Amino acid sequence: MAKPNRNERYERLAAEQGTITKEWGGKISVALVFPNTYYVAMSSLGYQAVYSLMNAEPDVVCERVFLPDIAEQQPDAPFPKPVSLESGRPLTDFDVVAFSVSFELDYFNIVRMLNAAGIPLFSDERDNRHPFLMVGGACAIDNAEPIAPFFDLVVVGEAEALWPTMIDTMRQSIRGNREAMRQALALYPGLYIPAFYDTWFEANGRYGGISANSRHPRPDIALPISRQGARNLNEFATVSKVLTRNTEFGDAYLMEVARGCARGCRFCLAGFAFLPQRDRHVPFLLEQAKEGLKYRDKVGLVGASVSDYRYIDELVVGLRKLGARISISSMRADSMTPTLVQALVDSGARTLTFAPEAASERLRRVINKRLSYDEVLGATDLLGKAGARSIKMYYMIGLPTEEQADVEEIVSLSLAVKKRMDAHHPGGEVQVSVTPFVPKSHTPFQWGGMFPLDVLE
Repeated sequence: MAKPNRNERYERLAAEQGTITKEWGGKISVALVFPNTYYVAMSSLGYQAVYSLMNAEPDVVCERVFLPDIAEQQPDAPFPKPVSLESGRPLTDFDVVAFSVSFELDYFNIVRMLNAAGIPLFSDERDNRHPFLMVGGACAIDNAEPIAPFFDLVVVGEAEALWPTMIDTMRQSIRGNREAMRQALALYPGLYIPAFYDTWFEANGRYGGISANSRHPRPDIALPISRQGARNLNEFATVSKVLTRNTEFGDAYLMEVARGCARGCRFCLAGFAFLPQRDRHVPFLLEQAKEGLKYRDKVGLVGASVSDYRYIDELVVGLRKLGARISISSMRADSMTPTLVQALVDSGARTLTFAPEAASERLRRVINKRLSYDEVLGATDLLGKAGARSIKMYYMIGLPTEEQADVEEIVSLSLAVKKRMDAHHPGGEVQVSVTPFVPKSHTPFQWGGMFPLDVLE
């Protein structure tokens, strides 16, 4: 087995601002594992938020662990034992190993990392000598069942809502009997102990159902396992706690303005699993931005649909007064405002993005993306008048009820946008991104299925 790269650890730590290091003596130790590379993990605002949340407890030391880069670059190369970034300790040294999982394909990396760490894969194969394994993140809310047998605890909900309960329980029993801790955690909403449930599947492999077994302390309250969410986002900040250039957004201070989305697009997990939509107050966000602007001159606004944030104009005006450049990943064509667009252009944004998702109005109605042809061209006018010279449009293919004519309209709609763009800036650029539809649990299209690969190609 290859050895961990110590120099790489030191180089990454030296390039960071905001790293949290603690002495271990007498503390509950948590390895916060992102089953992908450092670059991907540190680009995740959710991962950073959990790192900060856990370390806010005086009696907890939380350190980060990532998939070694060599595992991504050379899948068949010897896999080094995963160690924490802060102290270089292996996973077996920690009281708790907590996985934060954002992507389904990273399920495979969970298996690889546990095997490399020498930790038995299945929960029932572990005993009090092993760390307590838990998993959270978007995938735990969406569909944790494929990996549920590996974990002692699945966190079904937002960390801010569930962490206080978890840490209080851990304080009482983390160094005692793991079964006693699972029994205690099982009594709370949103905390799923897979060993206390039996699941079954139909002959065709489709999920059949779930029921509590005799190990559950209270079978009468075992189901349903309900997602838990934070009620008031103004009670905590979700911002870049650790800044480093070695991420997708290395030049920006990221800040979550809202959570959830009320639009209800039928393919989108955020519109169903993270309801209700909750907006942060502008004064609260501006205070966070003041801190971030000490280290970066750009503020990246994060949310499921940032242009739907009800105070967006007030926020961007306030940020510009603070001297911030502003960026967002995408806007809705029917909610972008002149103030927002102008702030983005004035901040030096090279490409502004919106997502029709489907090119035909028929298919947009099917997916509940209620956006007209005229609104798409109106958004193009708004961008062009503000001085934007490059537009990016996101589409999906393989959506339920899709026909060949719907796919062909991707070309015609994109050309119409290009023509409208040229009216403002001859030679302006229109980029088109096309991705396949992937069904998500808890959405109306969860059973929609994916088109075969040869059809998508």
